[in-house]
Amino acid sequence: MCILYSLGALYVTNPKYNVDMFLGIGGGPEGVLAASALDAFDCHFQGRFIFDNNKDIKDANKMGITDLNKKYELNEIIKGDSIFCSTGITSSDMLSGVEINDNNYTTETLVTHKSLKFKETIKRTNLIEEWFLFQVRSGNKKKLIKT
Repeated sequence: MCILYSLGALYVTNPKYNVDMFLGIGGGPEGVLAASALDAFDCHFQGRFIFDNNKDIKDANKMGITDLNKKYELNEIIKGDSIFCSTGITSSDMLSGVEINDNNYTTETLVTHKSLKFKETIKRTNLIEEWFLFQVRSGNKKKLIKT
């Protein structure tokens, strides 16, 4: 089975999802994030850049990329240790989205750390007031204004 969508890369990490291969197209940052997560699960990953215009090609050349068709292996994208975190905003098969109950909100976050062989989903419940206090203390008053 092959699945195509954003969280799909992580579905290959567990046989319960019945996904053998993920094919996707996205930006470079998305590919690096997927590679980082898959690295902790000892999965295989390959990626390559797709250049849409001459500016992208010139920018790649400035960064030292000369082979525009090179296929990168996981160990070329993620070197050394890796840490990955992803919090569900909307619910999926893998993570629950943010749930608000009374004065609390609950989130689920997938956390991996390759060298520690740590792969856990962490569920946390917080008081909504704590979020508001954090926003006020950190100067993010614009986020407190309802639109």
